[in-house]
Amino acid sequence: MQRLRIILLYEADFNGHNKRMAHILMAYAEQHDLLAPEQYGSRKDLSAIDHCLNKCLMFDISRQTRWPLALCGNDVNSYYD
Repeated sequence: MQRLRIILLYEADFNGHNKRMAHILMAYAEQHDLLAPEQYGSRKDLSAIDHCLNKCLMFDISRQTRWPLALCGNDVNSYYD
């Protein structure tokens, strides 16, 4: 037997409510300094380009100073069940 993913369809007003709640929660977390400094997504005055530049500069500094550096890229979006 194969495992099937369940696809859920929601009404438009429910999706709109979820979007509004996410906006409110993100604003609350930002006001109370609850977000990690490396979280750049959907935050004021931060962009993905800035994050990419900071990561490249960090690798450059590590290479020039000969300090060991490791990066763990973790994509938990693709894991389910």
